[in-house]
Amino acid sequence: MDSHLHLLSRYHRHGDAAAFGVLVREHAGMVFATAKRVTGDAALAEDVAQETFLELARSGQDSVQSVAAWLHRVAWRKACNMT
Repeated sequence: MDSHLHLLSRYHRHGDAAAFGVLVREHAGMVFATAKRVTGDAALAEDVAQETFLELARSGQDSVQSVAAWLHRVAWRKACNMT
């Protein structure tokens, strides 16, 4: 969704924490669910979710074409690495 890329851009360019907060609120459920499906463990899934959003915060904006797809891929990869 273009609005998600715009929010990510606002965060990376201007340090807009509110914009990043919206991204977290809108995608946290999907990220957690992805991690929990892979790990089978809620505590590990929470760790994966936190690490996934931390990586998004540190990522280069240009490396993200779709925020949801990027988050899903990174959460899946991190969860696989934890099992």
